[in-house]
Amino acid sequence: MAISITPGTGGTIKQTNFEAHLLEIITFAKNQELIPARNPQKFNYIQGFTFTDTLFRCNFSLPVNRETNETGGNLITVPDYLTGVTFTPGTGGTFKSANFAAYLSEVILYGQDLEADALKNPTAADRITGSYDINPKVFGGSIEIPIIPSVSTDGRPIYTAVPYLV
Repeated sequence: MAISITPGTGGTIKQTNFEAHLLEIITFAKNQELIPARNPQKFNYIQGFTFTDTLFRCNFSLPVNRETNETGGNLITVPDYLTGVTFTPGTGGTFKSANFAAYLSEVILYGQDLEADALKNPTAADRITGSYDINPKVFGGSIEIPIIPSVSTDGRPIYTAVPYLV
């Protein structure tokens, strides 16, 4: 049984199970980085984007900003580091962040919470890592998602995320 996600109505990201949702947003982010008009500074914050026969892997190092709120609490935000990206979380979905980079970090943190829950992660898999380093202002880590590769009827490769959380 997979962890269900509610995609926002009208949202950019459509997948309804957690692992597929994470694979879709990380792929969306990498694709946006590869468009020169959206990434004139040539940021490469999604690195090592690879598929093996049974795994998708990547590393990430998203820029973050830290602020202190009026009560002294820390607020960490992820800015939209690219230009002209069309993205919406939609309405009524599990994730709310308005820019794709913040949305990605929200999904990653949600995944880390799921992995920390023994009932949702009975095999104690540690496939999503992430930590904040305020000195260089980065939220970085790695993602590893089990996949099943296949080919569509028109010959395009398809990589389907395999749920490992329950």
